[in-house]
Amino acid sequence: NGYPGLNDYISSDSLLSLYNNLLLKLNTPKTKQEFTQIVQNLINSLRDDHFDVINKNESCYVTPKTEFYFGVQSDSLIVIRCLKEYKDFLGKRILSIDGIDADNLIQTIRSTIPIKADGNNESMINYEMLTVFWSYFEKYYNKQRGDSLLLEFSDGTIFRTAYKMHS
Repeated sequence: NGYPGLNDYISSDSLLSLYNNLLLKLNTPKTKQEFTQIVQNLINSLRDDHFDVINKNESCYVTPKTEFYFGVQSDSLIVIRCLKEYKDFLGKRILSIDGIDADNLIQTIRSTIPIKADGNNESMINYEMLTVFWSYFEKYYNKQRGDSLLLEFSDGTIFRTAYKMHS
């Protein structure tokens, strides 16, 4: 359906080399996380969003969250979703999280997002930055239940919360 040739993004030799390295690394028993990391390198090189490892977590455990989900829109970090009782925060610009400047967070997290869009379609990264930035943030900073989070907003509001289960 209009997908460019595989070799437009990776040569046959490079793909074969990646595959052979993958086989060598899988020669010994691995945890699910280790297996996922190894296979993900091959998947990323295919540049096709139809390939992915589903359920990368060790279990189906539901992770704790905060009251806010945040994402990047027009180079600003904003609240994109929230619990109903915090609706006044929706769309508010975040200056920092845990003392880390929003611009630094955006740069750091952007570099951790795998290129899994078809071909050279960069809009997929922008979509991830808007809709699931908070998820990459949690993974990168290894946020767990009970961990605190301090958000500073552009209107001067400071909001301290912790990762917990919400209904």
